[in-house]
Order: sequence, then structure tokens, then C-alpha cells
Amino acid sequence: MAGNSSAPNPERKLVADVKDFFGKSLISEKDLKNPNKEQILLFYTVILSEFGIEVAQVMQPQMKQVDYLGGEIDIFSELIPVLNMVEAIKSLQIPGFHDFSVMHLLNPMPRPTFKYIRLMMNYVFFADQHLVSLRKVFERVADAKIKRKYLLEQRNELKDNINQRATQLKAEESRLANIDSLIEKKMAVLNEFDEEKEKSQEQYERVKAEHTKISEIRDKQYNETQMLNPFIFRLVVNEQTQLAQELSTIEDTVKSLESHASNLTSELSKKEENLNGLKLKWSLEESALKEALNENLCKNKSLTRKFNELSAQKVALDSELESLDKKIKENERRFKAITDKCIEKYEADRQRNKEWKKGLYEKLESGNEVVDKMKSSKKKPTDKSR
Repeated sequence: MAGNSSAPNPERKLVADVKDFFGKSLISEKDLKNPNKEQILLFYTVILSEFGIEVAQVMQPQMKQVDYLGGEIDIFSELIPVLNMVEAIKSLQIPGFHDFSVMHLLNPMPRPTFKYIRLMMNYVFFADQHLVSLRKVFERVADAKIKRKYLLEQRNELKDNINQRATQLKAEESRLANIDSLIEKKMAVLNEFDEEKEKSQEQYERVKAEHTKISEIRDKQYNETQMLNPFIFRLVVNEQTQLAQELSTIEDTVKSLESHASNLTSELSKKEENLNGLKLKWSLEESALKEALNENLCKNKSLTRKFNELSAQKVALDSELESLDKKIKENERRFKAITDKCIEKYEADRQRNKEWKKGLYEKLESGNEVVDKMKSSKKKPTDKSR
């Protein structure tokens, strides 16, 4: 008898576990030995709430049920909440609940009720013990994914910047090529003006030389005429007259040449002024173009340096993303390992509990047999005395 009194009481232990965990008495030994529907429903309602399930919402008729039942939904108004409660409990995927049904809520029996509440509390303990470590793993994975998303956005932004810089570089190179072409055209026009100036200068020198030569001939002839003897002068008066006419013609020609030379000189002066103005203008334009060219070269160097910096940042971001991907995979692997280990431990605990219950039932049956034998042995002497 002493041995039987020291054996653990499973119902009492389960009631104590429930009270220790929730801080209040949700169920009693009496409820386990003689369960009633209301108390069992209340217990499962508290359990579902513990896992964040809105029980009031779950017990309402769902849209599919309303569509399926139509006008007959009132007939099943009391059954639908119980059906939904069973589905919500099964959704937790607790080992051993595969055969849980509506009858375990509507007409609960002692042994099944004890079995499912025990399994439910084991699952609650399991979740509570490993929730902290799992939450940390979840948080690390979530943080890593957030950082990965941020880095991906940064990398894409850098790619856009690099492409934009590359487009700007191409545009600057095209503009510089246009500037070089414009400078070459301006220089070609300057060379043409220089050539035209040289030709005009040569023509002016030829006219000037011819004018000088004619002036010398005229002066020489005049001097020779003045030196002639008067007698000879009379003899050659006709020739002199002819020479005078020729000289007049020559003078007219000289005047015409002088006028032409003057016009050429004036035209050359104007062209030279225009040329000097153009040279000054082009010199200023050339200086401005050179400054723009130097500025563009500096910009190109800056853009190239920025392009290289962005490329280096992109490489660093790619490396960091690769490292983060490895960390995420490692955290997911660790989470799976922890989960698998927890499930294995839970299954082992459940198996031990099952074996313990089996042994307990065997002992109880053995004790019942002993009691029956003792009762039968007590009846026999009484019968003999009669």
C-alpha cells in the first residue's frame, strides 16, 4: 500500500503544470475524471489565445461555410463553432492530434481528454522553452534580410550613378571632339586669310615697283629733253611733241596705276583691319575654347575618379552582399538544426511519457488483479464458516 501511495498522480501533475504555466487554475482533477464540454472548450480557447489565434473570429461562420450551407446554416449554428475550433487546434500541428475530432469537444471522455490536454501542455512547454532562442534567430535573419535589401538598393543606385556618369563622359567626349573640329575650321579660315593677305601684298609690291620704274623713266626723259641743244630741240620738236603725248599717256597710265595702287592699299588696309579684328576675335574664342577644353579635361578627370570610386564601392557592396547571403543561409541552417533538435527532443519526451503511462497502466492493472485476488481470498473463509 505504501508503494502505491508514492506513485505519481498524472492528473494531479497535469493540473499543477497548467496552473504553474498560466498562473491560474484552468482545469481540475475532477474535470479530467469527469470532463464537461464547457470547461474543455474554455481550456482550448485559452491555449489558442496563447498562440495568438483570435478564437472569437475563428468560431464565426466562415464565408465558404455560408456559401456551402446557404439557407441551412441555422441548423448547424451550434456545430460550426466547434468544427472551427477543431480545425484551429489541428492547425497547430501538434504531434498526436491527427485523430482529434468534434466528439472530443462535444462529448469528452476522461482518457482522451487527459491525453490531448497532456500533449497540448507538452507542446506549450516546448514552444515556451525554445521561443527565446528561435526568436533571436528570426531577428538575426530578419535584420540580415533588411540589410541585404538596403545594400541591394544602394548597389542599384550606384549602378544607375555609374551609368549616368558613363553617359556624361561620352557626351563630354563628343563635345570635346566638336570643339576640336571647330578650332581646326577656325585655323583653316585664318590660314586662308593669311594666304590672301600675302597675295595682296605681293600684288601691291609689283604695282609699286612698276610705278617707281615709270617715274624713273619719265624723270630721265625729262632731264634728257632739258639738256638738248636748242638747235637740236627744234629739230626734234616733233619727236618731243610725240614724246609729250606718249608721256601724257604714260602719266595717265601712271595715275591710273597710282589710283589702282591706292585703292589696293585702302582695300588691303580694310582687309588687314578686318583680319586683325578676326584674329582678335578668334584669339579670344580660341582662349575661351582652350579654357573650356581644360575645364572639360578637369571634369573628365573628376568624373573618371568618381566613376572609379563608385565602381570600387559597387565591388565592396557586392562582397558585403555575398557575405550577408552566407550569414542568412547559415542562420537558416542553424534555425533548422535547432527546430529539428527541438522536435527530436519533444518526440523523445513524448515517447518516454507514453512508455511511463503504459507502465503506469500495467501497474494499475496488476494492482487491480492483486486487489481482486485479495477480495476473492477473503470471501472463501466466510463461505466455509457458514
